[in-house]
Amino acid sequence: MCKVSVIIPVYNVEKYIRNMLQSVRSQSFKDFEAVIVNDGSTDNSRQIIEEFCQSDSRFRCFDQPNEGVASARNKGIKLAEGEYVVFYDPDDYIPPGALESMYKTASRNHADMVIGVMVEKSLGETLIYMHSQKLAKQKKIDPLDQHFFGAWSLCHKMFSLRFIRENDLKIEDLSNAEDGVFTFCALNCARNICGCDAVAYNYIKRPFWLAPSATQTISSRYLNGLLDSHDRILEEAERLAEEKLPREERSGYLEPLFVRFIEGEMVNGYYRGIWRASEDLTEKIAERTEIYRNRISEESWNGILRRNRDLELEKGFRTAEEMASEPLVTIVVTGSFDRKKIDMLLGSIYNQLFPRFEVMIDKELMTAVSDIYIEKPNFRIIEGDKATALKAANGRYIIFMNEFAMFTKNSLRIMAGRLENNPELAFVSMIMKRFDGADYAPIPALSAAYGYTRRSRKTFSKLSECDMFLCNKLFRKAALEGFKFSSDAVSDIRKIYTSLPFERLRKGTMITDMPEDEPVSRALHTPSESSIRFAYFKNEKASRAVEALKRHVTREDMEKIKKRLGRK
Repeated sequence: MCKVSVIIPVYNVEKYIRNMLQSVRSQSFKDFEAVIVNDGSTDNSRQIIEEFCQSDSRFRCFDQPNEGVASARNKGIKLAEGEYVVFYDPDDYIPPGALESMYKTASRNHADMVIGVMVEKSLGETLIYMHSQKLAKQKKIDPLDQHFFGAWSLCHKMFSLRFIRENDLKIEDLSNAEDGVFTFCALNCARNICGCDAVAYNYIKRPFWLAPSATQTISSRYLNGLLDSHDRILEEAERLAEEKLPREERSGYLEPLFVRFIEGEMVNGYYRGIWRASEDLTEKIAERTEIYRNRISEESWNGILRRNRDLELEKGFRTAEEMASEPLVTIVVTGSFDRKKIDMLLGSIYNQLFPRFEVMIDKELMTAVSDIYIEKPNFRIIEGDKATALKAANGRYIIFMNEFAMFTKNSLRIMAGRLENNPELAFVSMIMKRFDGADYAPIPALSAAYGYTRRSRKTFSKLSECDMFLCNKLFRKAALEGFKFSSDAVSDIRKIYTSLPFERLRKGTMITDMPEDEPVSRALHTPSESSIRFAYFKNEKASRAVEALKRHVTREDMEKIKKRLGRK
């Protein structure tokens, strides 16, 4: 008998499974077994698994026909021989000390469940999941802790195998959020839950261009599966509340769950992805949101409205056609693009989480555009220069994509939000990172230009000369009225920079494939190499410090501090 069983379901993940298995094999903790359930893979996943099994007896593989992740995990539970078990997905990875930290906490406290920290890795950045962090910092966790409503993934948890088997816990065959159902079933049985303040899991959020399909990823089937899981999670959460709370406290306990259902799934998961939907889901989203809304306070509802101002949810849910008729942002695509790049650019536009936009594309580019975009109701064709596009734009804000760059999921939302919140700004400029096809990295000259102080964010300096790009700037349309664009884009940008109020944003990022030296080569007045190097190292050091601080101070902590100071 080993101390920990690592259960990994596998289905057609040949590009990623090696990284997960290698991260398990490289653990500082050695007394584990890896129970790998190959769920009918048709690619090379099985061969890669076999390599690990042949070279390391701790790795065992079991084959079954394709029956889904629930069946594969349940088979892993039956086959496991460890004192504790963890459930990992095959396309992520774990830090070297994850099993050691989690097992020490589990064994020292004879825990039924241990909760560690979960982080998301996306485009070279790290996002700490606040609710997992809040749970992990506690030595003893109450099963009624409301942070479970925001941390129901199985991957950053460790369970006693005895506890699972004695309570006959199983992964239910649901198409969406089955982790949440298992977690709340477990909370109804657990008597000893402990936190482990260590990063237990790295969730890899891959960009749209690495997904099987860049569009058409949302359907009623997925939504219905999610709603089925919502019903089961609510059933288990209500059972927990009925057992442990007086009647008058139950609705208050459940309120954050309904907030998550609305904001986390209905709004962020589906409504913000309206342009990726294969059918109109607004009626179903609105119907379920109204049910959930009746279970929360007016204060909580107003908080949702405030955090999603760009959607104007107080006016109701719009269909795609209605969204297209009243865009907040106009994205103008001009310049020279081959078919691959125009497809990636448009894919980044339609996959980000800001749906209130229209696309205006130069007629000369139409031969390179896929039909899937041409058919969108917010897609328009234009002829003419920037002034023509400016006049024809329906949005309050406008961005000119005159060269290749891609939006990340929140970049446009962040830019539009900053302009909405500060009417004095004429435009915002967002930092870009370089993607070479495999890795993401800062562009030194751009990082040097994007500082953390108010002065470096809002004043034009010598380092600003390294940011002579249009494609990373969102303008207030009214601020550009009367501006005379020329054929020299760099001169235009410099004139705009020196005549209009702006802010450079380090929060969020856009992605480009430009050479590392491109920003310097464009500068009309090139900053010295030493000043670029000094500012780059200073800003990157500050960035690392900010990331380290987030490991200990959460967004919730900051909100509490602001509230005490009387700030919104």
